[in-house]
Amino acid sequence: MSSIYVIAIGGTGAKCVEALAHLAAAGILANKPLRVLFVDPDEANGNLVRARQTIEIYNQCYRLISQGREDTEQCYWMKNQIELFKPDTWSPLNTENRTISSIFNYHDYQTKDDLGHPLRNIFDVFYNANERELKLNLGFRGRPAIGSAVMSQLDLNGEKVEEPWQKFLNQVETDAISGTPEVFVYGSAFGGTGASGFSVISRLIANRLEKDGYRNRVKLGGALLLPYFFFPLKEKNKKTKPGRNGEQEIYAQTENFILNTASALHYYQAQDQEAFDTIYLLGNKQLLQVNQEFRPGRRNQKNDPNFLELYAALAAQHFSNHNPKERGEVVVISRHAEDKITWEDLPIASDVKSRLVNTTRFAFAWLTDMNRALKKAREINFENFPKLAPWSIYFFRHSKGRADLPDFTQELANMPVINRWCQSYLEWLGKLHRSTGEEIHIQLFNREALMNNDGKFNSQDTNFHRLVLDDSQYNLSDTVQKLKQNLSFRDVMPPNRGLVGLARALFVRCEINWRSK
Repeated sequence: MSSIYVIAIGGTGAKCVEALAHLAAAGILANKPLRVLFVDPDEANGNLVRARQTIEIYNQCYRLISQGREDTEQCYWMKNQIELFKPDTWSPLNTENRTISSIFNYHDYQTKDDLGHPLRNIFDVFYNANERELKLNLGFRGRPAIGSAVMSQLDLNGEKVEEPWQKFLNQVETDAISGTPEVFVYGSAFGGTGASGFSVISRLIANRLEKDGYRNRVKLGGALLLPYFFFPLKEKNKKTKPGRNGEQEIYAQTENFILNTASALHYYQAQDQEAFDTIYLLGNKQLLQVNQEFRPGRRNQKNDPNFLELYAALAAQHFSNHNPKERGEVVVISRHAEDKITWEDLPIASDVKSRLVNTTRFAFAWLTDMNRALKKAREINFENFPKLAPWSIYFFRHSKGRADLPDFTQELANMPVINRWCQSYLEWLGKLHRSTGEEIHIQLFNREALMNNDGKFNSQDTNFHRLVLDDSQYNLSDTVQKLKQNLSFRDVMPPNRGLVGLARALFVRCEINWRSK
């Protein structure tokens, strides 16, 4: 089976991969392994760290529920394997505190006369003194002209290609012998790292595949995110601030986003459009303020999820199922109204809504009710628990049930794995619904049912019937209690015993009850 190879460039790319992992959990992506590579000079970037954590939480749960699995369509929860390359992040900087002047040996071009060295003079035209000595270990600070020059040093055509690129290319080309692997690139057009690497890296990959004779066997696509947010700056940090020696320190500036984007789009159209089979352009007319104060990099650069990253993840899903008529196809999407996003505004295939709805219902039901019920069973002695929960004897060993079922106490050791994934998914979804503030109302799920005013998960199980927003009326009889009354191990193929069987049965029962409303 061919894989989907995902390259996430910069902080925005990492956030798109975070959304992609959650869509994989919901069974929305093609049933193919995902292999992920991050590109960022700032390897401690908070958005990148959170994306890694999201994938690790996903993989822990995936490994648990996939043991002995016999189906992926009946219970499509977590059907994709997600693998990170090793190392999982490529940095264009091979040492700490690199500057563009040191990378290109700027100070070696010296002359004794006033005219200066020609190469040094050309360098001075493109980069001012502050940019030449900018420490790049925190990223490219919204300067794609710096980042593109650094990224272009990557050599994918040499005899010895550096890792993890050699492994990446080997796997893609091996896949292409018997299948049609997909390479999908994420990056922003308005910042530093994404704008720097999206074009350069995509073109280098396309050229290498062309050289080796595999280009027509590999689908190459990408989602380029146009401006969709801005960040507040403290007065002392606006535009620039004095450095140690009185020079001006450089930061990404919101007022340059549109200019950077216009320049990038012009360049992509002229130089790189045909490197892609399909490219997706995603942006928002209204720039939304992120709810954290701006930070230049490291762990403090961690922004809440945004609804546009959900669109970016769905772009990868569309790409898997789409065959363009010619290379360089550009795909855009619009919504019906400026002030809201409804289910009709998603690029919905036949099952996107139903699978998002069901996954959310399951995670909510598990975390608010089933988790508590199982903890209570441990407290009162499981032998007495079937009086309160008759369904329990179909999944765990009991004196009045089957002796070949798993031991309840041993099975509970795995409960934190499922709990962590549910928490991760619901927090991402809740924050995504808050990402637009009051300017745009996201009307997919009930934000108040998911999160309290302080941004914490709302653990009231009475909100279950209020989770999904659509044109129908709330069904007061749609409760977690009703789900549990109808639980059956017969609803799912193996594994359908123990904690994993219970979770999979609840997942399927959530969908059965939803479709029967």
